[in-house]
Parts: sequence; structure tokens; C-alpha cells
Amino acid sequence: YLDFSRVMTLQNNVLIIAIIKQSLNLKHIEICGNEIDDEITEALAHTCHKLEYLDLSCCSFVNESSICNIICFCSRL
Repeated sequence: YLDFSRVMTLQNNVLIIAIIKQSLNLKHIEICGNEIDDEITEALAHTCHKLEYLDLSCCSFVNESSICNIICFCSRL
């Protein structure tokens, strides 16, 4: 379980991606209200295949392509 919701503006992609890549068994993540981009959603899609819950609400930089990628790779959502 990771909760990054509204706690910060996630501007350091390298740090967030490093955390995600070490979280292979992650089932629940909340990133709502942050300025995340495709790098972070790509890391989620390709690393966190066990995700059951993902909150990206109010993340204005997340696009349709990113959502489709997550849906394809995270089948438990």
C-alpha cells in the first residue's frame, strides 16, 4: 500500500519510479491530486502487475494512452 495523495507535487520522477520498481507486490496505490506523467504510469504498468486499486483522480497530466497501458498490464484492477 502506498499513499502519495495530495501530499506533494511529485516532481521527482526518478525517486517515485525507483520506489515503484521496488514494489513488485504492490496492490494499492493512491497518487491522486499530483502532477504525475507518463513515466510514472509506464513504471506502474510494467512493474505492478498485482495492482488491485489505483487512484489517479485529479492527475491532469495522465492521458488516455497511459490509462490504456495500465489496463493492459494490470489485469487485476
